[in-house]
Amino acid sequence: MAISRGTGGSGDSTQDSTLNEITQQAINATNSATAAADSATTAANSESAVAASATNASNAATQAAISATGAATSKDTSVAQASISTTKASEAASSATASASSASTASTKASEASTSASTATTQATTATTQAGIATTQASLA
Repeated sequence: MAISRGTGGSGDSTQDSTLNEITQQAINATNSATAAADSATTAANSESAVAASATNASNAATQAAISATGAATSKDTSVAQASISTTKASEAASSATASASSASTASTKASEASTSASTATTQATTATTQAGIATTQASLA
C-alpha cells in the first residue's frame, strides 16, 4: 500500500530514500559547479590583472628605453662640449703666451725708446753747446 507523503505524492520509503540521496547529490553537484564557475571567474579576473600588469611593465620598459636614449644623447653632447671646452682652453693658453711675449717685446721696445730719448737729449745738449761755440766763434771772427 502506498503512503501519502504530501506534495511529492505517494511512494515507499526505499524509493523516497534513494530519491533524497539523488537530490542531495544533485544539490552537491550544483554547488560544486557554482564553486567551479566562481573559481573560473576569479581565474579570469586574475588573468586580466596579470595582462594589465604585463602591459604596465611593457610601457615602463619602453619609457626606460626612451630615457636611456635621452641619457646617451646627453652624454654624447656633454663629451662634445667638453672637447670644445678643452680646445678653447688650449687656444686661450696660447693667446696668453702670445700676449706675454708681446708684453715682453713692448717692454723691451719701451726701454729702447727711453735709451733713444736719453741719447737724443744728450745730442741736443751737445748741439746747443756746439751752437754756443759756433756763435762765439762767429763773434770772434
